[in-house]
Amino acid sequence: RLVLLLDSSPSCSRMANTYSQISTEACKFDDIEIYDAPNGYLHSIYDPRRKGYRRLTKEEIDSTLYWSAFGGRTVIYFGDDDATRSIKRAWRYCDLHWFYKSFGSTTSKRIVMRKRKKWAGKLKIYECNNVDELINAVRSMR
Repeated sequence: RLVLLLDSSPSCSRMANTYSQISTEACKFDDIEIYDAPNGYLHSIYDPRRKGYRRLTKEEIDSTLYWSAFGGRTVIYFGDDDATRSIKRAWRYCDLHWFYKSFGSTTSKRIVMRKRKKWAGKLKIYECNNVDELINAVRSMR
């Protein structure tokens, strides 16, 4: 099964509409779990019966901290590098695809290059700051 994590923190507000569209399309599939994950910390899960998000219980939050419950699964994370702590702990156990919302700075690009090299094989990073970059990233995944 796939796990889709969408960063809803203020630093990703520019991408909120895009993330909403991704969520709307993804909820049509039965084999995807969709989470609201501000700064990479899971907050709520999409409940197909309610056709909306519900807050995670304390136990669910504890079990998904640093994405520990997703071992052996494919995780697709849309967000910036506020989730680096979770990614650092989870990359060994999951097949991770990070649609990275950068801030366009040279420092940001260097960080991405360093992370690509460090986590090669288990973590794929795609720059994703707008819809065009998202489309190109998805095409390169195939």
